Amino acid sequence: MSRRSTKWYRKNEEEVMQRLGLEPTINSGAGFAQKEDGENDHVLCQLKSTDYGSIAVKQKDLDILEQHAMTSHKIPVFALQYINTGEVWIMTKPEYLPELSEYLNTGTIGTSRGFFEENEQKLVDKPEEKSYNKRELRDNINSRNRFLQERQKEREKQEKEYKKRRRKQTWS
Repeated sequence: MSRRSTKWYRKNEEEVMQRLGLEPTINSGAGFAQKEDGENDHVLCQLKSTDYGSIAVKQKDLDILEQHAMTSHKIPVFALQYINTGEVWIMTKPEYLPELSEYLNTGTIGTSRGFFEENEQKLVDKPEEKSYNKRELRDNINSRNRFLQERQKEREKQEKEYKKRRRKQTWS
């Protein structure tokens, strides 16, 4: 079996998300704002694909998916894809099944989303209700970029000090 490229997996992920009626996230959810692999107004999905006959699912991945879903008030869905057969399976916790079933049958979820309100506090701190505009998001990105630049400068400084110490040791 030949090794598949990252480009192939990203394209495959996009196709699977579209098959599930979800919008693929940019860069597979590795960005600053979007998380997981696909989403829509009601569902947040993580995809794991394999060419082999089995898939290992880590509890940490499920916990992170659930935390991101609770933060955005969406149903967490973990999709498993067996590339060799083209099968896609989805899994979620039993407590999410009523909402997921309603979504699958009607395409929407009713206003009584009691489970999310009951369990939100357990999983994440309840954030203030705040809507972000483009300027605030840009400012957040600029803050992140400044942080990364400062960290890079600190690394360069440490590297210079290390090289200076090494030169002293070699000349001694």
